[in-house]
Amino acid sequence: KGAGGGSMLNLRPKLEGRALELAPPLAKEAEAARELALGVRITEKERKLTLRLDDDLGLTALVGPDDRFGLSAALSHLPLRPWIRWFSRMPETGPEGAPKIGSIRLQVKRLEAYPLLADDLLLELEKAGNGWQGTMKSDAITGTLRLGSGKGRQKLELDLEVLRLATASPVTPPPSSSGIDTLPDPRSMALLELRARKFYFNQADLGELRVRSSEAPHGQIIETLELTGGIARIEARGEWVEEPDGQFTHMKGTLNTDDMGRFLREAMRMDFLAGSKAYFSFDITWPGAPFQFDPARLAGRLQLDMTAGRFLNIKPGAARILGLLNVRALERRLKFGFKDLYEEGLAFDTIMGSFQLEDGLIYTNDLEVSAPSSQIRIAGSTSLANRTHDQLVTVSPRLDATLPLAGAVAGGPVAGLVVLLAQQAFSSKLEKIQRMHYSVTGSWDDPRVEPLGRKKTPPPEEEAGILEQ
Repeated sequence: KGAGGGSMLNLRPKLEGRALELAPPLAKEAEAARELALGVRITEKERKLTLRLDDDLGLTALVGPDDRFGLSAALSHLPLRPWIRWFSRMPETGPEGAPKIGSIRLQVKRLEAYPLLADDLLLELEKAGNGWQGTMKSDAITGTLRLGSGKGRQKLELDLEVLRLATASPVTPPPSSSGIDTLPDPRSMALLELRARKFYFNQADLGELRVRSSEAPHGQIIETLELTGGIARIEARGEWVEEPDGQFTHMKGTLNTDDMGRFLREAMRMDFLAGSKAYFSFDITWPGAPFQFDPARLAGRLQLDMTAGRFLNIKPGAARILGLLNVRALERRLKFGFKDLYEEGLAFDTIMGSFQLEDGLIYTNDLEVSAPSSQIRIAGSTSLANRTHDQLVTVSPRLDATLPLAGAVAGGPVAGLVVLLAQQAFSSKLEKIQRMHYSVTGSWDDPRVEPLGRKKTPPPEEEAGILEQ
C-alpha cells in the first residue's frame, strides 16, 4: 500500500544472463549485467509506471482516469537509424485493448540522425486527430512539426527556425549502420514539406531552405529543393524511388555562388580555393535515400563555369605542371605582371568544363583553366573512391601576357613596344611550339607528374620563318 492510498510495487532486479535485443543504448549481451529499477503505482485516479535502465533510460508512463496515456522518456543518446530498423520488425498494430498514447515528451542528450547531430533535444508531441503536432528544441533543430494524413499517404510538415546539418569530413559516406537494406521505403514514407528559416551546413550559412515532396507510384517526387539568401543559391528537383534493383535518388538543378572558395571551405570542409564566382549545373543519381548522398557513388553529369579565383596550397607535383616560366628569376627584377604565380597558389581568370560521373569516377575531356600566364587543359579521370588521378594535362604559356613585359624589362619601353607588336602576330604559333604535355597519375596527396615532351614542332622552314620575322 502507498502512503497516499492505492498500491505500489518497486523492483530492482539485476539483468543478467539474458540478452536485450534492442537498439543502442538499450541493447545488452546475455553475459553483460545492467541495473533495472521498476516502479508501479495504481490509484483510483491514475496508473503510473516508472522504469530506469542504468543511466541510459528513464521512462514514465501515466494513464489518467479518461484512459489518456502520456509517455515521458529521457535517453542518454539516440542513434535513430538502428531504432528505425528495430521498429520496422514490429507489428504495425499494438496489442488489443492497449491504451492509445495521447502525448509524448522525449529528452535526448545526443541525437544521431546523420547528418543531423543534435545535443539536448526536447521533443513534445500531442495527439491531433489522426496525427501528431508539437515542438522540438535543440542546438541543431528548433521549430514545430505536424504529422497528419491527407488524401493519400501521411505528410510531415516542419516549420523550423534553425536547422544545422554536419558531416565529419570533405568526402564522408553515410555511417555503415545506414545501409540501403535498412532504409525506409519511399513508397510508404510520409511526404515532406519543410521550411527552415536559418539553414546551416557544417559552418556555412546557406540562408533559407525549402523542400517539398509529393506522391509518385514508385516513391516520391522532390518537387522543390531551394536555398536562398546565403552564400550560395541552389535550385533543384528530383525523385526518391524504389526500383527492382534498389533505391535511388535523382536530382537535377543548379548552384550559384559569388565566392566558391568560401562555399567549399565552410560547407564542404575543402580549403583549396580563394574567391571565384561560380555556376554549376548538375544531373546526378546515387543509390539510397537523399540523406545518403555520397560523392564516391554518384552517376550523372556536371557542368562548371568559374571566374576570377585562386587555387591555394599548390603542392610540388602540381607546381611542376603550372610553373613552366621561370618567374622566380623575374620576380627579383619586378614586382608586377606575374602576381598569379609568385603569390600563394595559382590565380585563374576562368575555369570551364563538363564532367561525367560513373562508378566513383569523374571523367572530363574539356576542362580548361585560363590563367594570366598559362592555359591549362585537362582530360582523363579522377577516382573519388580511391582518391587517385589518371589524367593528361597540357600547359601552354600565354606569351601575350609575358613577352611585352619581359621586353620592357630587358630593353626599355621601345623594345617592349616592338615585342608587343610582334607577339600580336606570332604568339599563337610560339605558344604551340612551347606547349607541354604531362601525365598525372597516382594519389591525390602524392601524384606522379611525368613530362611527355613538347608537341611536335613545325617543319624547319616554318620555324625559321617565324624566328626571322
